[in-house]
Amino acid sequence: RRLIEWLDDMKTFFGGQDSASEIKGPSLAFKQKVASWAENYLSAETTTIGYLANGLSAADPYEIDVWGHLKGESSRNDLEIWIECREGGGQIVQEDIFNFVKMAVDVFEAAHTIKQEFWFDRLMMVSSVPFEDSALSFAEQEGVVCILSDGSGYQLLTEENWRLKPSWLRKAEN
Repeated sequence: RRLIEWLDDMKTFFGGQDSASEIKGPSLAFKQKVASWAENYLSAETTTIGYLANGLSAADPYEIDVWGHLKGESSRNDLEIWIECREGGGQIVQEDIFNFVKMAVDVFEAAHTIKQEFWFDRLMMVSSVPFEDSALSFAEQEGVVCILSDGSGYQLLTEENWRLKPSWLRKAEN
């Protein structure tokens, strides 16, 4: 607790916007709302909250906030969607999108070893806070779907045709 208070003091002293106590993961309630949205809006057959996916280079597994499984016409057309949830804190910046893609590529690489059973086909970030323009531009370039949740609904900000193979995945396959 003292460390958190000290970090808060340092952040305030140096002009930071977010206190260290605000830097935390999304609530279970927010993840559950997003999972329900994925089932209803995306027609996800199943959703899993808190799935742990192994990366090739990461020492610890990544916690997937919401994993959505969409059933296709055949098993080859099934889609696995990693939904990263962001609740509170500062705006989503380009580095947040970059790190998200980097984690997904790490899981993709692990899936081509015995470390992970599958990889995610699509990436979505659902946030209760706004996205900076540079983050949206980078997300659009990489094929990451960005969605703003204002508590009463969900607004798609990028990738209107999110079912197409994203560029980050095409790059990873090469």
